[in-house]
Amino acid sequence: MPSLKEIRTKISSVKSTKRIMQAMKMIATVKYAKTQLMLNSFRPYFKSYEDIVKIVTGSIKDSPSRFLNTNENSDKDILIIVSSDRGLCGSYNTSLFRMIEKHNFKSENIKNLYVGKKCADYFKETGFGESISSLTEKNYKNIAEE
Repeated sequence: MPSLKEIRTKISSVKSTKRIMQAMKMIATVKYAKTQLMLNSFRPYFKSYEDIVKIVTGSIKDSPSRFLNTNENSDKDILIIVSSDRGLCGSYNTSLFRMIEKHNFKSENIKNLYVGKKCADYFKETGFGESISSLTEKNYKNIAEE
């Protein structure tokens, strides 16, 4: 049976841990509030960007450019996949790859343009589509010059 001193030590240890956990909870609450404030302040910009993208995509249907013209009967599609060069972005890369693997593409002949090293490495192993090229932070100048 533990002595009275051991019990008191354990009680003080638990109280100390409880205080630390409460402080961590308060810090997390403050960080969450700051993040919410930042996200709420970004929403008007997001809405504006969304409107701009809708206007641009709506106007490309009649474009004479072969790059901006959409052809519903085309059997060739290009998929631009944007990932990170390094793995310091949480589960963004894995969620992106999972979503691409689950998606049912209409065309069988898909060419991929990889932006970021992680997606080029990932799809090199699985053999998804045909790779056009891969942009990374090291080779983007060479590809831009081509």
